[in-house]
Amino acid sequence: NFLASGLPWLRRKIPLGMKPFTGSTWFILDMYFLDYILNFVKNHPEYLEFHKNTFVADELFVHMLIGNATDKKLLNSVENVEKHFIIWESNQVAHPKAITKSDFEAILKTDALFARKFDEKLDDEILNLIDERILQK
Repeated sequence: NFLASGLPWLRRKIPLGMKPFTGSTWFILDMYFLDYILNFVKNHPEYLEFHKNTFVADELFVHMLIGNATDKKLLNSVENVEKHFIIWESNQVAHPKAITKSDFEAILKTDALFARKFDEKLDDEILNLIDERILQK
């Protein structure tokens, strides 16, 4: 990690010979995978301990389990599909663009189940448009 690069005594080995994997903190997990996580942590407390002081543990924890899994049922259930509608104006920005009514048609063209981010002070109409659309169905 970043800190460990300059401070050798902070360097730690990734437990259990695992390879590092990272990804978004926005994901959907089924009950099978939730049980897998709970059992894995119960049987391998060193994995949980490793993440206690890890930079962006929320971007590592689940993805490392998926990336190192050998459980066929778990691997067959993984879908690498984005279910969040988010507009990033550039990869240099830490926060997504606030969604406005001008983005409504773009939202409708996706399979997204979630959206981020809304700012009622900037545009409260978009939330009404979404509510109306949902209630029509």
